[in-house]
Order: sequence, then C-alpha cells, then structure tokens
Amino acid sequence: MIAPEDLIPKLISVSRAISWTSSTIPLDLVADLVTQGVISRHKRYLIQEGNRRFTMALDILGSWINPVHHQIPGFLPHVWIRMPGTTTPSEFISLARDKKVNVMGGDRFAMSKSLDDHYVRVCLMAVPNSDRLELA
Repeated sequence: MIAPEDLIPKLISVSRAISWTSSTIPLDLVADLVTQGVISRHKRYLIQEGNRRFTMALDILGSWINPVHHQIPGFLPHVWIRMPGTTTPSEFISLARDKKVNVMGGDRFAMSKSLDDHYVRVCLMAVPNSDRLELA
C-alpha cells in the first residue's frame, strides 16, 4: 500500500476491519432464512425429492445399477451404471447425448488408469424437473 506516511496506521486499521470480517448483509440474510424456517423446509424438500428420485432410478434402471446402491439407507444424488456387454462408456455417452441426455464416463472420476471405468455416472439431482429426469 502506498500512501502518505501519516495515513498508513489508519489505512492498516481499516484494511484489517474490511478483510477480517464477513459482510453483514449475507449473514443477516441467512439468519433471516433460518429464523423463518426456510432452510429447514428446503432441507426437508431436498431429502424428500432425493429419496423419490433415487427410488425412481432404482425402479427404472434396476439391475444396471450397482447392487450396493440398493442397500443404501436414504438416497444417493447420483448412481453408477455399468455398461452392458461390449458397449464402451464413450459409445453410450454419445448415444445418450444424441437423445439430449448428459451422462459422464467413469474415466472422468477414476483415480488410476488401472481402475475399472466401464461405468457412467447419472446425476439424479441436477435436473430441476423430475419428469424430465424420468424421461431421460
């Protein structure tokens, strides 16, 4: 910081006050949302919708989904689908995109090239409209 010598102590003090505290506007907004119960209602809605979407995915995709997913208490925001037979993830992704459905290949998430990446990841919570998710 470059300033007249006599202003530096005041500028340092103001700079600390600005950079060491959060703005009160978002803090007040969050406090108001908590007080009014908006956060709790939204949390309940997300859990309810997540459970509904996860159950729908298990019903529709059935045996394609890893059996471990069927034992999850609650819901998962995404599921892993193993590719059938000789279909590669890139082929499946291409076919899905032709139908306006976006999925991601397991290779995007693999920590090592030696891991099995013959999966695609389907995110259940990214689509705002659950009817569109069901159609996809």
